[in-house]
Amino acid sequence: MGRIAGTLREKLSAAFQPDELEIEDDSARHAGHAGAAPGGESHFNIRIRAAA
Repeated sequence: MGRIAGTLREKLSAAFQPDELEIEDDSARHAGHAGAAPGGESHFNIRIRAAA
């Protein structure tokens, strides 16, 4: 897991105490698009299930 994905996990976990949290780096599908970083970690799919 990269630095940005790790930060996302930490912040979402702290804010929502989720029962389930999946973070998928989807940057490869967006390579060449505006906002896509050369090293990835620019686009994510997040699935979260929490009481909050």
